[in-house]
Amino acid sequence: MSAPDVPFDAEVFVGGLPHDATEEEVKALLEEVAPLVHIRMPRAPPGSGKENKGYAFAAYHTAQDATAAIERYKNYDWKGHNVGVTPSRPRNELFLGNLPKWLTAEDFEAQMRELTPGLISVDLAVGRGFAFVAYESNNAAERATKTPIVMDGTSLTVRFREPKVSDNVLGTITVAWVSAVSAAGQPGLPEDMTEEELSTICSGHGAVERVCITESKGA
Repeated sequence: MSAPDVPFDAEVFVGGLPHDATEEEVKALLEEVAPLVHIRMPRAPPGSGKENKGYAFAAYHTAQDATAAIERYKNYDWKGHNVGVTPSRPRNELFLGNLPKWLTAEDFEAQMRELTPGLISVDLAVGRGFAFVAYESNNAAERATKTPIVMDGTSLTVRFREPKVSDNVLGTITVAWVSAVSAAGQPGLPEDMTEEELSTICSGHGAVERVCITESKGA
């Protein structure tokens, strides 16, 4: 059963947790402020001798509750660890690749709304085989990544959109090396990434003169 949707500003990130803390203990700590809608604490790999990876994501019912938790647990000492709670970064935008190039924006949006509930906007690169879509919540976007999407007999590539980089930072850069980390933790750009797609992503921060993807994308 998937977690219910909550407003972006009601979600928080909890860092600095003791590796032997359980999800139930962290939940009890956070609920000293207000009841949670849900909590997710990634477990440590088997055999590591740890209970968790040292962080968790949690959602309150309201933004006011989340703000109260952020204020209360700022540099908070818990079990000998300096625990901190901060706003959770929205992850509601997805990249879709391998799209049929004949697809119109209207057809694409209609099919996506039917297949993936919670869609709020689409940005289709018409005739170029890829698009960006946004959902009303992080959970709606995550559900979409787990939904098999097939158009014109072709399975689409679906992944979270890479975070945007500050224009102030990019303004000082003339040449940039671009990489990413996959869901499996492997470095490198996605194998199906094209130079055209990468140029479009980077052009949102300024004119791109040239893009070159090396043969060894996974390196």
